[in-house]
Amino acid sequence: MRKLSRNVYPLKLFCLLFIIGTAMSNCGPKQVVHETLSKGVRKGFATDPLNATYWIEGQEIRLVNGRSEVEAAPGSATTSRTLVFGNPVYGNLDGDGVEDSALLLVHDPGGSGTFYYAAASLRVDGWYRGTNALLLGDRVAPENVGICNGVIVVNYADRRPDESMTTPPSVGKSKYLTITGGKLIEIQTPGDGEQAQGIFAAFLSRISGYEWKLMRLAVDGKDMRLERDSLPTLAVDGNGRVQGLATLNRYFGQMVSDKYCTFRWEGPLGSTMMSGPENLMNQESAFLNALEKARSISIWDSRLVLQDDTGGSALEFGH
Repeated sequence: MRKLSRNVYPLKLFCLLFIIGTAMSNCGPKQVVHETLSKGVRKGFATDPLNATYWIEGQEIRLVNGRSEVEAAPGSATTSRTLVFGNPVYGNLDGDGVEDSALLLVHDPGGSGTFYYAAASLRVDGWYRGTNALLLGDRVAPENVGICNGVIVVNYADRRPDESMTTPPSVGKSKYLTITGGKLIEIQTPGDGEQAQGIFAAFLSRISGYEWKLMRLAVDGKDMRLERDSLPTLAVDGNGRVQGLATLNRYFGQMVSDKYCTFRWEGPLGSTMMSGPENLMNQESAFLNALEKARSISIWDSRLVLQDDTGGSALEFGH
């Protein structure tokens, strides 16, 4: 018994030192991780554009799942609200070949106005960093936003200067935005009319001569599972004639230049009428519906991307 009791104290001392050492070793890394995450949050980094931080008129707006609600002023009962309008669209904006994002924000600072802004979110090392937001107008009617050749294109309707705010917006407008030094700025119209047609023709020459195979199909903002052994295809020539395999049937159509980096279909798409298994028919129907809705076309990171006016429907092709 005495021998056992003499060894108890060294054993207790050893256990105490082990526990202290373990606790100290665990505290160090946890503190470093916490500080790193805190710095990331302060800088406005996020895992996706809907949770990034943006700046409206110099005010920091930190989104959570696409929304922000804060006091309009310290101690005020009025709430300043900001939310994402529609869905973000994706494409490279800063020339690094990495997919960035653009989106529209609706900002209600608590007064009578409801202000619409365009903003960008740059992807850096897998994280998204929001930019400043640029004003479109008060109670305007956004139509769509897209990214083409590194330029954000926003189309919307506004009022004439002599019209009151009660008049519904009816004057079509477009803004063209780009990233310079990490900041979002407005640029002059890259091209409309004949110039836009020339830009569109040059773009078609870049994507013609390939059979593009569908890699991703989004419907109402959600990715659809693809039948990997029966992927749709798309081919386009220099004149905008489009054809391919929808899944079971061949389809064809004609693209016509609309505005900068946007297009419209000259009439409905045509296709053959062969039937098949239900899963393949469902994929074909979703593909053709998304293709007919597409209005913007761009290429980034060797992928061809077509999107609708809202960004909810998207098709990504590779070759």
